[in-house]
Amino acid sequence: MAASGWWRVVPFGVSIGLAGVAVASCGDDAHAPVAPDVDAGDTGVADTRDADASGDFPLLKPVVIQDKQNHPLGIAIDSQYVYWINSKDGSVRKLARDAKPLTEAATLVSGMASPERLAVDATHVYFTSLSADASKVVRVPLTGGGAFDVFALGERDPRDILVDATHVYWTSNRDRVVRRQLKASGAAETVFDVASADGEPWGIAQFADKLYVTTYAVGGNIYEHPKTPSFVPDAGDAGASDAASDAASDASDAGGKRAIAIAQDTALAVAVDAANVYWTVKNTGFVLQIPRTGSGTPLVLADKQSAPLGIAIDDKYVYWCNVGGEGQLRRVKIGGDPAGSTVLADKQTACSYVATDGNFVYWTAEGPGTTFFQGSVMAMRLK
Repeated sequence: MAASGWWRVVPFGVSIGLAGVAVASCGDDAHAPVAPDVDAGDTGVADTRDADASGDFPLLKPVVIQDKQNHPLGIAIDSQYVYWINSKDGSVRKLARDAKPLTEAATLVSGMASPERLAVDATHVYFTSLSADASKVVRVPLTGGGAFDVFALGERDPRDILVDATHVYWTSNRDRVVRRQLKASGAAETVFDVASADGEPWGIAQFADKLYVTTYAVGGNIYEHPKTPSFVPDAGDAGASDAASDAASDASDAGGKRAIAIAQDTALAVAVDAANVYWTVKNTGFVLQIPRTGSGTPLVLADKQSAPLGIAIDDKYVYWCNVGGEGQLRRVKIGGDPAGSTVLADKQTACSYVATDGNFVYWTAEGPGTTFFQGSVMAMRLK
């Protein structure tokens, strides 16, 4: 059935989503793919390897740029390279963006404990590493060679990460805080925390001097906060109850933290531009948008998605990965489209995270959950 279009979440409507949010309609929010279905093993990719650049990357066709990866997750790009994490063998890899598909990627570092997300600046890749007893934030030079620095040690499940000119920022799940550290030197510090009822900080994005953070819980929120800390932990509060601690930190943080969307059911990845904040919601299958400087009722860009995860934007579109089902990369126009969202790539098993510069889009597909070295890193030329 054709999609009925895009909606705003409204206070009263004809149906109730899983988060108790009423929506005006429930269409399937999809129309036919613009490109043929291609999975990671499609032999059609090999036919383009000896062609010129446009042949290597046909318009709007998924291309495997690296196969046999060990559960790839986080992905990032700069002007020359695409970088990604292989979570099961703990490696960070890079491949020149102008390389032919299936050229062997370089390994910057390996043997890290469950790395997940990464960010890139002019000199380093920064990534989060999750370990039961020694979670940390790590950086490795873009030149590789196996060298790395433990940038912040003793973090409790650091999840998403970003960098700016001076600092590295990350979300810390189990401590329910957003943290940062100077890239030059110093120790990690807390930027702000969230109450236990709001869940675990998960996704993080930035625009100008503000951070935008999702919290993963049925009652989770989307927060805006200045990059500078406004919450200073009291060393004497170690024995305080969660309720007392939450109340104290909420009071101390009241001048900086702002909820721009509330009651989001398991919000995950987030992206931001000058006008809007965009995020994915796993349990309800929503992809949402709200004005960056406003608050209140989000615009539903897509619904009934199969566990949407990673999200990215360019000047016209919002892109996301559906990690559930058979896996898909999809996009929709910023502001919504009455025709619904478009499937750019189907059969992307465990499609996880996505990055784009508006000319190309790149994403990771983990592959089967119990099988090693069946993941892929994918690319598509957009124009």
